[in-house]
Amino acid sequence: MKRVLVTGATGFLGSRLTRRLVEDGYAVKALVRVRSDFRLLKNLGVEIAFGDLGDGPAVAASISGIDIVVHAGAGTRGSAEDSDTATILGT
Repeated sequence: MKRVLVTGATGFLGSRLTRRLVEDGYAVKALVRVRSDFRLLKNLGVEIAFGDLGDGPAVAASISGIDIVVHAGAGTRGSAEDSDTATILGT
């Protein structure tokens, strides 16, 4: 079974994509911020990895054992610097 990491899995696009991946039989792991509401993901049986896209070590740890990465995370709140960190640096 392929293991997929989804960033942005608590967002509009990422949550729908994550649900579909689970329905299609993938083992899904999600990189989520500690303050995110990840209850839906837990209910789907998704493995949760806590971290922020701007945190290189957290991102590196989250991809351990992963076959496919789907990057749907982006900075949508906060300052321009916060957005750049999540969207550009995270990518």
